[in-house]
Amino acid sequence: MSARRAWVAQTAILVVLGGSLYCIATDTEYWPFSQYEMYSQLERSGPMSDLQLVGVVDGEPPSEVPMKGPSTIRPFDWVRLRRAFQRILEQPDSATRLRVALQDCLVRYEARRVARHSRRQPMRAVRLYRLWWDGVSPRAPRSADRIMRRELLAEVVAPVEEI
Repeated sequence: MSARRAWVAQTAILVVLGGSLYCIATDTEYWPFSQYEMYSQLERSGPMSDLQLVGVVDGEPPSEVPMKGPSTIRPFDWVRLRRAFQRILEQPDSATRLRVALQDCLVRYEARRVARHSRRQPMRAVRLYRLWWDGVSPRAPRSADRIMRRELLAEVVAPVEEI
């Protein structure tokens, strides 16, 4: 490597490192030297909320199965799907859009289940809840013990012939 190329590489490394250290030391946000503030704080005050997507399967009584994993919501992942639901909830016609989105989740799940000849049970319905916690993050250990309220936002039921 020539001396000029080595100097350019070392200068680039020092600029990136120096910019990042400056942002950390001054607690400022200058892209691309961001300290990623959105990940640097833990919300401890409440109440906090999060969305939960569940499928309802037959049984006595019918049970709810969380739909977060790739096998239940593919081609989506839960982070993007949750953000899409949040955007829908901000719209004036959210009730209609939410039913369409939940129907799509139900249809996609059932199509994958049938195509793979899966032993998974058919979903009788899909529900979207808003869960409320007081205090620590909803993803903290034993978070189910801290749920204050569970609010049903929407539900879509599969037609009888599909079940």
